[in-house]
Amino acid sequence: MVKFIEQTGEKFSLEKYFAARHLCQQVVARIANQACVGMNEADGQSLIKTEFQKEGITKFWHPSKFRVNSETLKTFRELPDQNIRLAEGDLFFIDVGPIYEDHEADFGQTFILQPNQDNPYQDLAQVAQDVWQKTARQWSENSLTGEQLYTFAANEAQMRGCQLNPLMAGHRLGDFPHALFSKDKLSGLTFSPLTHLWVLEIHVTHENLQRGAFFEDILTKKS
Repeated sequence: MVKFIEQTGEKFSLEKYFAARHLCQQVVARIANQACVGMNEADGQSLIKTEFQKEGITKFWHPSKFRVNSETLKTFRELPDQNIRLAEGDLFFIDVGPIYEDHEADFGQTFILQPNQDNPYQDLAQVAQDVWQKTARQWSENSLTGEQLYTFAANEAQMRGCQLNPLMAGHRLGDFPHALFSKDKLSGLTFSPLTHLWVLEIHVTHENLQRGAFFEDILTKKS
């Protein structure tokens, strides 16, 4: 069963897969640099569409997200409130899943619009990425199962004054569509996931700040 869950299609190319990831990360950074005061989710999605179209990408395996302000508390499936708009110094995160040459990418990161040292959200933005990195390192060094990964991540988030959102639970990736082989959540795996093929999603929330932060990328032992 594990072998089938971690299978890829005949057209799968690790080179194209990593190229899709690299391009996705570059475009996300470009989008973040263009974010401005007053943008809502719809504005962000429009920007995402435009920037990926410049790279010849018009197909996504999941709907794009551009969460702003208190909307950063919401999970992937919750509908946005278009009345909530990005303010100076506030958080926003981007989550995109483009398809490049029949290979899927999935990347998400939290940013702060015009950050400064006194920004109360600065540490929160970093928490998601720090928890992701520590959890990924534990997987790489100790071959943690998917279940163990998310137990570890929850503890790390709590130590930093945050809560891990269990609904953002990781998933497979690969050549499109990966769902032919698995729709399993990473957090439910009772085995250690294979390198490259699984996305570790970290969504943390902070009760007092009423904001969330998000970071996701594939688990890989290749730099």
